[in-house]
Amino acid sequence: MLVRFALTWIDLMIFDHLLERHERLAMRSVVNTYKTKSCMHSFKFRFEELADGDWRAYILFQPDYCGRPDDNHSTHRLGSGDEPYVCWTGPLRTLQEAKQVASVWCEKTERYIRYGKKF
Repeated sequence: MLVRFALTWIDLMIFDHLLERHERLAMRSVVNTYKTKSCMHSFKFRFEELADGDWRAYILFQPDYCGRPDDNHSTHRLGSGDEPYVCWTGPLRTLQEAKQVASVWCEKTERYIRYGKKF
């Protein structure tokens, strides 16, 4: 019985640590879809508030780059393949700012896909 209690206690400590880490990384989360002005492309984002109060726009869905270079530098994305997010030079202090930046990124991405024009 004592051994079982010790394992349960360790499991709870690990779970608490993971929960605290998750709470530090994401305070609030909102999912939205954006359709470009031309109505040709749709994008889906998860906007997350980070522990420092800044926001990040994670890209959940976007159109294919149609043979154009799709590396993070060319496409202004950061993060790994599973969790890319929109690259921006300054902090995004509000959800509204994050949505505005994401919409600009979508329009620039569409222009890059259609015409090859860099950001």
